[in-house]
Amino acid sequence: HNTGGKTYSVAILGSTKNLTNIASYNPVSFGAVGNGSTNDTTAMSNCALAAGANGRIFLPPDLNFRVTASISNVANGQTWFGGGTISVAAGTVVPFALASSLTEVTFSGIKFVATATMTGGSAISADNTVTKLRIENCSFNLFYAAIDSSASDSWISNNVITNSVIQGIKIGTHASRCSITGNEIKTVNGASAYGIDLNGSSSNPNNDVVVSNNM
Repeated sequence: HNTGGKTYSVAILGSTKNLTNIASYNPVSFGAVGNGSTNDTTAMSNCALAAGANGRIFLPPDLNFRVTASISNVANGQTWFGGGTISVAAGTVVPFALASSLTEVTFSGIKFVATATMTGGSAISADNTVTKLRIENCSFNLFYAAIDSSASDSWISNNVITNSVIQGIKIGTHASRCSITGNEIKTVNGASAYGIDLNGSSSNPNNDVVVSNNM
């Protein structure tokens, strides 16, 4: 992977490791610029394809990867980490739209930023075929709904969410056995807005969802 001659020390899943000891992929190696204005969508998708199942994608903390469409080729067991920023223009772009029975995808320490208040969409969405999604230590700003997840057996923890329009965290129907803990939801601006919204119903309940220590 190409880190521009830099060595980074990053925290991943509770332990600090030097990048040189982690087998990881960097979008810069696939043509991403990371300046916040160049469209890096294709480079991000190609990086995900190369990383494949159980791959780790490192986003350097000093880079801002702008995307204009959902990043494709996310695979089972992938981890996206490193402290870098993924930014989108105002609208309805969803950087990560997870589906097709994906499992064990992790986002750790990523900053998600919209350049203006979104009119729809979210930073990370997951349909009800997705399982074991982990979103931790990330930050989200100006999204319509920061996280929109119907994934079961999942963890959403220690994230900071600011300036959401309608929901900070939405847990969709069918999602069960989830833990939503330690998140800080600072501002939700919409008229009928929720910090954490459990969307289960009598026919599709949210069973065994733990919500604790959120602010």
